[in-house]
Amino acid sequence: MTPKVKTFFKVLRNSLFPNSYYYQKITKTRFNFSLKYFLAFVISLNLIYFIYLFYKYSPNKTIRFLTRIINQLNSYPKDLVIINDRQEVITSLTRPYFFWGGYENIRLWLVINESSQPQDILKFNSYVLITKNSLTIKPNFIKKNYYTFPLPQQNIKFDYSTASKLKNIFLGLKNNVYLYYIILTLPFYIIFNLASISIIFFYLLIISFITYLFFHYFFKKRIHFRKVLQISFHASTFPLIIDYLFVISPPRFFVNLPLKFSISLPTAFLILLTIFVFGAVYEAYISNNE
Repeated sequence: MTPKVKTFFKVLRNSLFPNSYYYQKITKTRFNFSLKYFLAFVISLNLIYFIYLFYKYSPNKTIRFLTRIINQLNSYPKDLVIINDRQEVITSLTRPYFFWGGYENIRLWLVINESSQPQDILKFNSYVLITKNSLTIKPNFIKKNYYTFPLPQQNIKFDYSTASKLKNIFLGLKNNVYLYYIILTLPFYIIFNLASISIIFFYLLIISFITYLFFHYFFKKRIHFRKVLQISFHASTFPLIIDYLFVISPPRFFVNLPLKFSISLPTAFLILLTIFVFGAVYEAYISNNE
């Protein structure tokens, strides 16, 4: 293990939780040192996340996913014509049309039925339901929340010929899956790094500014905003680990609390990040001075 790698893991270990011993040292450390640690840490997390995505959406799984779509399009009834005319759906069948798909498990993706009502999406347990005059979407296969929208105003016709053209497009994707993975993986990784670093850095800027004002006016401490931001690069270590961990494996535990509101994971991450930045600045400037 190279000295730089050893230094990185040593900094990571010491940055996990706010403590006066280490965070007071950060106030005397160069800003660029902390910035390099922050960039290396986020890039490492993104690499782990991309490895997870590659495993979850591997080329073989993508080929299986595309094959299911192709098979469904291949079995599209020759006598089925679906027309959206002035925000009303007209079909040539008297029974519902079902379209199945799925990346790992086969799910009911789409149901088209003129006589159905939006709430029937719960009965079908599909992602999308198209009725005579509405489009209903249920994003989560398990939860019962669904959203209903009016049909598009454009006149649309979908028949066997359209299904065949669409099938050829998916066949082209299937035949070149490995090529697309090779070409797109690196650019997506670079873009994802730039986007995630920019977003997290923006969050840290806002939180650091609020923290700076709080300690400057309430604790009457002569501290520099640049140092607060530097401390936040280290204080974000544990919140980011938790955030990425929950993105990869969402928590499956539920706690019944007498509250009339729920907290989303992004909001919980920001709250945790704010607490850790406040705590780290406190340990760096206040803890041993009381």
